[in-house]
Amino acid sequence: MRIGIVGLGTMGRALAHNLLDHEVEVTGWNLEPDATALLAASRKEFLPATNLSALVASLGTPRVVLVMVPAGDAVDAIVDALVTHLGAEDIIIDAGNSHYEDTQRRATSMAAHGLHYVGLGVSGGEDGARHGPSMMFGGAEPAWKILQEPLARIAAQSEHGACITRVGP
Repeated sequence: MRIGIVGLGTMGRALAHNLLDHEVEVTGWNLEPDATALLAASRKEFLPATNLSALVASLGTPRVVLVMVPAGDAVDAIVDALVTHLGAEDIIIDAGNSHYEDTQRRATSMAAHGLHYVGLGVSGGEDGARHGPSMMFGGAEPAWKILQEPLARIAAQSEHGACITRVGP
């Protein structure tokens, strides 16, 4: 599986490292090219993208794009741009602490385009994102079936298993 990450600041970069450590391929893009170049310089297996179109083109189907930008207008701008590049059954994951009403609004809008929209809570800060976060998945069952295994690989582990659960639609 290859996941595209939009937003390679502290949290996005930490998640990219974690995914790469667990044999999930990553393509990434950041508005400021230096953040993309920094990750590319440190991880030869990371595929840098020069823009959203190139990021989406690098992904297999269903295409999975994790958005790790500040909650609010920035998420709306990225999601609006992604809609023009994605198709039915593709998945957008918002892991940037969006307000649940914004997540619900976006999920309804994306469903009208045939897309799955996931709100993913990522707990543990930078260290958790890098070495094993606790994650709360809010999204449709088909998206959960696709993402459960790769997300469980990067999650914190306990005697009860991976610290990830689907909390609902």
